[in-house]
Amino acid sequence: MHNPTINLNWLNKKYQSLLEDLGSSVSDETNEKILEVLSINQQIQAQILLYVLTELKRLERDTDNQLMEISYYLQDIVLNHIREAKNLEKVR
Repeated sequence: MHNPTINLNWLNKKYQSLLEDLGSSVSDETNEKILEVLSINQQIQAQILLYVLTELKRLERDTDNQLMEISYYLQDIVLNHIREAKNLEKVR
């Protein structure tokens, strides 16, 4: 899988370069450059969204794993209490 950070860095550099070109030139290419800037801006936003969603999914998995560990721990506690209660009944 490709590194999204590298792609995001490239898009940001291209975006900045186009903005600089737009600031220094008044030509027939201006509209075309503006459209390209907007397109790159959308790609940057998409990359950021993809990163955020990927990170959110990872955090969700981590939370699920932690909750499973907690549930196993609680299950052990309950089973120990049940065993202790049965042993107390045998003693009585």
